[in-house]
Amino acid sequence: MTAAAHFMTAIHTIVARVIDPLQPAVVSACAITGGDFRALNVIPDDVRIGGTARAYSAHVRDQLEAEIGKLAAGVAGMFGIRASYSFTQRIPPVINETKATAAARAAASVATGKPVVTDFPPSTAGDDFAEFGNRVPGCYVWLGNGPAVEGALHHNSRYDFNDAAIQTGARYWTTLVEQQLR
Repeated sequence: MTAAAHFMTAIHTIVARVIDPLQPAVVSACAITGGDFRALNVIPDDVRIGGTARAYSAHVRDQLEAEIGKLAAGVAGMFGIRASYSFTQRIPPVINETKATAAARAAASVATGKPVVTDFPPSTAGDDFAEFGNRVPGCYVWLGNGPAVEGALHHNSRYDFNDAAIQTGARYWTTLVEQQLR
């Protein structure tokens, strides 16, 4: 368990010490299991750690994969234990196509009757939409949902979707489809 705790702490240094500071990247350990709460004096034989690594490019994602593996092997060596490591490349970076983005902006402007915010900072949010975008031109669209209640954004157990956003979203998608059919 001590080795797992060391790994969990050290994993967050990968982005700072290895990745080009001009290339955004995120590494997070998000799940850990090990031990038995009915036997707190027994050192577990196995500990499992799971997490996510995100980047804007496949090159940086590959760097993250390699560095996490090196860290796992290094910590295991330091503690005299074995580490088994696997990295599943699930979702590539989302890249918006220019024409699809223009169509999305136009539909949003018509649907809301308001100026469309287009200068969002890049995000490391991941979504399987990226797989669609690798096959056909597309644009990932963010629908405003209002302020986070008590700071709880999606992927937080306290997140509460703002149902008032449904009407705006339906208007947007209807407008986009109508414009594409013209």
